[in-house]
Amino acid sequence: MPIFKKQKKEEKAPEKPALREHPLDDNHKVVLNSKRLIPIVIQDYLTREDLRLAYMDRWALDVSLGESKLHIYSRSKRKQMLFGADKGLEFEIKSVKLDVTRRSLLFEVLSSGQSDSYSSFVYPIEANSNSNGSSHEDFECSDSESW
Repeated sequence: MPIFKKQKKEEKAPEKPALREHPLDDNHKVVLNSKRLIPIVIQDYLTREDLRLAYMDRWALDVSLGESKLHIYSRSKRKQMLFGADKGLEFEIKSVKLDVTRRSLLFEVLSSGQSDSYSSFVYPIEANSNSNGSSHEDFECSDSESW
């Protein structure tokens, strides 16, 4: 007569909260990076000029959405700050867009101060020039890889 061992039921581990997700509203969540930050692109609402690539932590994101004033997290200073305050500028948030991967945000903002140009993108680079002289043909790509 065969002896059968009673199999233990596999217990499911309780679901851990998604620590890297942060709610934006009732329908959308953003995914934070490994440092618990979200990269953001800041764009002028009127001119559509890209002003800066910056980062937000949870606090800066919540305060910005709550006050409609743009706050960022300075990685070099390791603190939250009102964007533009060091130059006497304040930026009102006109719209926020979440990218398809939920890993970055686009903030369209309107400046309340006067500034000739406040974009940090100031060095034009020609797309067809390559400073090191190599081109994409110089790199090998296996069949399993794609550009």
